[in-house]
Amino acid sequence: MLRLAAEVLQEPSFPSADFDEFRRAELADLESSRSDPESVPARQIRRYVSPYSIDDFRYIPTLDEEVAETAAVTLQDVIHFHRQFYGVAAAEVAVVGSFDSQEISRTIVELFGDWKSRSSYRRAVSLYRPVPAKKEILLTPDKANAIYLAESRFAIRDDDAQYPALLVGNEILGGGFLNSRLAKRIRQKDGLSYSVGSTISADSWDRVGSFNAYAICAPPSVSKLERDVLDEIRRAVSEGFTGQEIDAAKAGILQSNIVARSSDVGIASELARQLYLGRDFHSQEQLEDNIKRVSADEIQGVIRAYIDPAKFVIVEAGDFSKVDQLTAEPGNPPTTSPSE
Repeated sequence: MLRLAAEVLQEPSFPSADFDEFRRAELADLESSRSDPESVPARQIRRYVSPYSIDDFRYIPTLDEEVAETAAVTLQDVIHFHRQFYGVAAAEVAVVGSFDSQEISRTIVELFGDWKSRSSYRRAVSLYRPVPAKKEILLTPDKANAIYLAESRFAIRDDDAQYPALLVGNEILGGGFLNSRLAKRIRQKDGLSYSVGSTISADSWDRVGSFNAYAICAPPSVSKLERDVLDEIRRAVSEGFTGQEIDAAKAGILQSNIVARSSDVGIASELARQLYLGRDFHSQEQLEDNIKRVSADEIQGVIRAYIDPAKFVIVEAGDFSKVDQLTAEPGNPPTTSPSE
């Protein structure tokens, strides 16, 4: 299997018929996303918070730009990219299971040792740029569901002292799915959405992090849903969380980590990531110890410091043609536009 993988990676045949089929499929997926209430707002938020210029490979293109770029790609472009960038001059290998470590090492060197990329490796740095709060309403006609997305970005790394408390706070707010405050308020109490939650992300290299809240609902319900989200976040800031909520959130996070480590694939993936970061499982152990120790005051403090509704970028997408009025937060009027 490993020898076959080495052959495919190093000497791919690139059949023209397969290339044409993959490109057509990619273009079809892009075109179908034009009026997709989930795809449209996600791209809009990513473009708004992106600090990269159009000449930067990290730039987030418009849908029209991505369609044009995809349509212009040729088979020769793909072949050239493979020859220029593929190789293992900079690579991490993680192997999990029952094996002879010396034999595995010899085989990897034999199969990949001479396969060098023509381009030297340099890590792409992620940049953080604060942006003004904004609310935008995008029209996606003839769609049954509407999407609510809110994002706030901030400077944090996943090894910062505040990160464990932020993880626990988000687990209570919206990360714990049915047990979270957002789910209890929006799904169970008000019956507005079956899919609602929030996430926290933090980069491992650069100080770039974000909070995201999301929900799918009927178009007439989106304003009520938005009020619920903001109310629950403000309640967390002003009142904090109960001891029972905190204990359940900590247990949920730690159990999820155990599950992630229960498969060989999960362990191998995490080992490779740690090799790249220069870490080992002690860093994961330290994070989990810190999660166990965070206090109610620490959690409330980081929620107040990092999750500020006044800084949210909000995008709502759906068929609002039969909705009389969509409300905005005071001082944050919405802009309304058709989808791309």
